[in-house]
Amino acid sequence: MDITTESGCSFFVTYETFRISDSFSHYKLVSTGEYTGTTDPCIEWCPTNKVLNRCKCEGSCADPTCTESCSSTPTCVCPDGFLMDGEDCVPRENCSCFIEEAENGQGVVLAEGEVYVNPSCTKRCSCNSGLLSCDDTYRCSPNGNCEERQGLSQCYCNVGYTGDGVQCDRATASDCQAYSTEDSNSIRLIQPAGWTGNPFQVMCDVSDGGGWLVFQRRDDSSLSFHRDWNEYREGFGTADGNFWLGNDKLAALTSQGQYELRIDFVSKSGQQHFAKYSSFSVGNVDTNFRLSISGYDSSSTAGEFHFIFFLQVDSII
Repeated sequence: MDITTESGCSFFVTYETFRISDSFSHYKLVSTGEYTGTTDPCIEWCPTNKVLNRCKCEGSCADPTCTESCSSTPTCVCPDGFLMDGEDCVPRENCSCFIEEAENGQGVVLAEGEVYVNPSCTKRCSCNSGLLSCDDTYRCSPNGNCEERQGLSQCYCNVGYTGDGVQCDRATASDCQAYSTEDSNSIRLIQPAGWTGNPFQVMCDVSDGGGWLVFQRRDDSSLSFHRDWNEYREGFGTADGNFWLGNDKLAALTSQGQYELRIDFVSKSGQQHFAKYSSFSVGNVDTNFRLSISGYDSSSTAGEFHFIFFLQVDSII
């Protein structure tokens, strides 16, 4: 039998056997036997702000995200725009960590531990222990920018800097490209990717567009370049004088990507020349630090010296 009450609740009951008496007994229903049927109580009303629904996506002020689920049995749930706060279903703007100005004025409820930064990066709010705290002095570092990444606005440090976007410190660069916009040549500390030793000093040159790393200087005879294999492998001299950077360091540097090579020199007659190549690399120790070079730039002024650079280096002073 299917039964519907005045309040709209539906029930059913099934009997294993039944018998109806004769007319003398007014056709009374007797001997119904064992039965099965609806056992769940019928929901006749829902608490304040809740509605009866078979599907629910019921978040809370502490965790406003939720996953929708549906069942055959109706239940009381918070409707859209409402969240559970303890045992109560409240409008989401009544949650203690509600930010009215967020999401173009539609507002947003921060989950416990969640952080919100406004699109202009001038305000940072967080929800901790159910309490909203906001910092109106939040600003990006001069070495950072306000950006939106994966839908979230925040201060981020520029390339070559590390930090939280509010405090950005110069990172240890992998080469001199990070200093290409500097006004003058400078000695910098770098650490190429894959270099397992300590960071080391190099001279970063800003001429010809900047970003050049000086790995050899030989202005005079004050430092001998007649060295053995290990000395050329390790390097010698200092970055602010005559020096050779070291083959191991050159191999690590040029393994990071494609690099150009520029050679500046003065001929015996005192004329300045340069040669530029579009591709330059030094192999590791397993290749005996093999030099690979190609792409001679036609704007170079090396002339005939281009053909003897690596054959008679000591004769070019």
